[in-house]
Amino acid sequence: MSYGRSVTTTFGGIAASPDPSTPSVTDPPTSPGRVAVVGSGFRADAFLRVCAALPEWFEVVGVAARRADARARLAASGLVDADVVHADVTSLARAGAPDLVVLAIPSGPAQAVIAELASAGVPVLTETPAAGTVEELAALHHLVGGGACVHVAEQYHLEPLLAAQLAVAASGRLGRVTDAHVNVAHDYHGLSVLRRVLGVGFDEVAVTARRDRRRVQPSPSRREDPGTTELVDTVHALAWLDYRLDDGDRLGVYEFDDVQYRSWVRSPSLVVRGERGELRDEVVGTCAPPTAPRRSP
Repeated sequence: MSYGRSVTTTFGGIAASPDPSTPSVTDPPTSPGRVAVVGSGFRADAFLRVCAALPEWFEVVGVAARRADARARLAASGLVDADVVHADVTSLARAGAPDLVVLAIPSGPAQAVIAELASAGVPVLTETPAAGTVEELAALHHLVGGGACVHVAEQYHLEPLLAAQLAVAASGRLGRVTDAHVNVAHDYHGLSVLRRVLGVGFDEVAVTARRDRRRVQPSPSRREDPGTTELVDTVHALAWLDYRLDDGDRLGVYEFDDVQYRSWVRSPSLVVRGERGELRDEVVGTCAPPTAPRRSP
């Protein structure tokens, strides 16, 4: 598959491009990629809908689902041909000869599937989290070190607004970034954004964190609005990540509420502060030489 020109977004006066390691998505490839999907839940359906909407990009050559009722539903869904629905990964990989297999199953069962596909030399795109335990993650790392092609579908930093905000933070326009408050996604997703904003990798960090239970207005589900205004339980998480680095200390604050996604009363936010400027959601504040303040937009 070959890709065309890159995509750019302008935000705060900065042209934000995707990570250079990611392909462009502007022009279709010379031929569609042969994709197979393992799973039958809402994420698997989402991948299949994308493939159906972009036939010049993707050809679905197989779907595997463990349960007979799930296979029957997939066969009748219209998203795939009934004759490419399989009961196991072995038959899927043999019959479909996919260029790539997308896993839309929990991290625990995914480990054996990744290992089987890796042994067959089939590239894998797996859901987050990459593994459910430290032991599973170490085994996956060993597979990749041995040549297995496995990519974990961490996507938040590629969302248009976040990609633009990260580009501003990395551009130098704010000066050296000193601290950030990230309240945009849960757990590993939020930490992925936080580390990218601060420009840190696997540096040592001191973590102080707390979780507490609260009551809050219910949020819409993936399918419908809440049917009541009765308050529901939620867990609010807050963590301080203190990095002591040779080029200067950095402080990251992670925050998230369990019911925040799709909530009408809990909003995402991102604040990044540097020595010469601040990004606060969609506003960038800096100073132009010698002393004139600037705000964008």
